[in-house]
Amino acid sequence: MFTDTSRTCMKYEAEGLDYHFISREQFESDTFYRKFVEYGEFENDYYGISLEAIKAVVNSGKICVLKVRSETLKVLRISDLKPNRVFVALSELGEAETED
Repeated sequence: MFTDTSRTCMKYEAEGLDYHFISREQFESDTFYRKFVEYGEFENDYYGISLEAIKAVVNSGKICVLKVRSETLKVLRISDLKPNRVFVALSELGEAETED
């Protein structure tokens, strides 16, 4: 799976292999139409995980594993992906120690 980005493709990168390169305007439009499960801006460029990228992985017969923020689960839950969710929480310091 690859991330969508609005930044310019570097010489050593390949479209669809490293990133899916789209214009800033297209990224903003896709954001407006809620096509990303998560997105953010770094150094004036957008990066995001699109629902279409996830669907492409699932449709290829593979399992897509994502580490997402808790608020992203709302977006995934209302999509047609019907994800399985695993919540991992850290225990308090010292609780995870093993006994001899």
